[in-house]
Amino acid sequence: MPLPAVVLLVLGSAVLLLFQWAGRDPLGALSVVWPEKGAALTVQYVTSDLRMQAEHQAGKQKLARAPEAMVKDCRRLEKLGMATAIVQRGQVLYVTEGQDAHLLRDQIARHMGHSRSAEVWDERGFFFVYQSRHGLEVLAKGGLDTMPEERPQRMGPPPDLVPPIIGIVLLLTAAAVIVLGRLLARMASRQILGPLAELSRAADAIRKGDLSQPVSIPSHDEVGEVCEDFEQMRRELLRAREEEQRYTENRKELLAGISHDLRTPLTALSGYVSGLQDGIARTPEKRNHYLTQMQAGIWTLTHMVEDLFLFSKLDLGKEELHREPVHLKRYLEDFASERSAVPAEGNMEAGEESAHREIRVEGSPACDLAALDRRQFARVVENLLSNSRKYSRDGQAQIEIQLSEHRGQPREDSAADGGDWLQIRWQDHGRGVEPEQLGKLFESFYRTDAARSGVAKGSGLGLAIVQKILAAHGGHIHAENVAGGGLAIVMDLPILEQPAAEKGEPSVETNPDH
Repeated sequence: MPLPAVVLLVLGSAVLLLFQWAGRDPLGALSVVWPEKGAALTVQYVTSDLRMQAEHQAGKQKLARAPEAMVKDCRRLEKLGMATAIVQRGQVLYVTEGQDAHLLRDQIARHMGHSRSAEVWDERGFFFVYQSRHGLEVLAKGGLDTMPEERPQRMGPPPDLVPPIIGIVLLLTAAAVIVLGRLLARMASRQILGPLAELSRAADAIRKGDLSQPVSIPSHDEVGEVCEDFEQMRRELLRAREEEQRYTENRKELLAGISHDLRTPLTALSGYVSGLQDGIARTPEKRNHYLTQMQAGIWTLTHMVEDLFLFSKLDLGKEELHREPVHLKRYLEDFASERSAVPAEGNMEAGEESAHREIRVEGSPACDLAALDRRQFARVVENLLSNSRKYSRDGQAQIEIQLSEHRGQPREDSAADGGDWLQIRWQDHGRGVEPEQLGKLFESFYRTDAARSGVAKGSGLGLAIVQKILAAHGGHIHAENVAGGGLAIVMDLPILEQPAAEKGEPSVETNPDH
């Protein structure tokens, strides 16, 4: 309960206890507040209550005896020296001891006449009569000189101290109300007006486009919840803006990369065509060389357009995957034996011995089953192999593929759910990259050479396509530098639980070409 409410409750209880201390009934409290009224206040209160009780009982059937509340009022008047009676249609329901109700009615009638309701207090005494609409009649008569000098004994303060005490209590109450009012105003300012001003400031900053100013959360009540929701909205808006800016920058870099990478082979093609047209290539050998270079340029453009088309489809989520269970251990071993023997850019040794030297597959996880689209995953390993060969030290890549499984998030900074993951660590011993370039390797058209030379060696979309394909399979990818030189591409794929019927049986065909 708030402090102001507690204080007001205490003050109200104190005032009620003071009146209880002054007297145990309303008449006692009223006589404390207005002591100068004396017995008149008590008589007026009791006669008013008798009228109300008479009307309240009038609608009921004929009474056998006087109601207790009316008898109690009559006895209050008797303590002031009066005679009272309650009569209903000639039947006496109550009369003061030693008095005659009919004689009492005649005495009152001689003084006030035959009136249904009258009250007179003069030098001869007090006379009261009230007859309800249904015949219930209340009579009272007495002289003031017959009132007792002493009032009933009651617990409480001396009468001369009661008014000062009440005045002090009222003054203290007024002071407490003023202090509590200021306290409530300060609390409202701190708990409501302050946070509202903070929200207004934040809303104005957001309206002006400034999303960098956080909203403070002053408390955990309703106002604090509103501030927390507003702060969450600001963070979401800021995140959406940063993503939009990043997307815009990526689009700009994509267009710039396309323009640059297409211009280089097109310029070369234009030069060779002009050379043929102008007759520069006069010998068959020269013409054959020009045609060979033109064919290589056309192949580069075709490969680049295909990569760009695939990247766009993956980026838009339009590339449909046809996934099926694949045992990665055998899949990668088949890939290593088939692709390692293919010469790379003319300076690789061919042959089975060279194949085993270039790519090695290690590790034997308990379960290496994953749901893959064979055609798209073949592009993943092809792009990784091409990248490793492109940035090898001497033109020949030395690649180690480590297979393992783990449980939990793919990486410590990943937001993916826990579970069983199959990890593929593709590690070469090439030139590696600078640490600040690791996070940019999977961006579209990013190359470690700022001059973007060697366009014919790749479109700049290889690792970006790898990242998109892994994401489409529910996997994750990141790059790490290798101690002693080289680069490691680490891929995590969800493990596909092997059906019981297949356990212990040979796996399905895993030829990467099919």
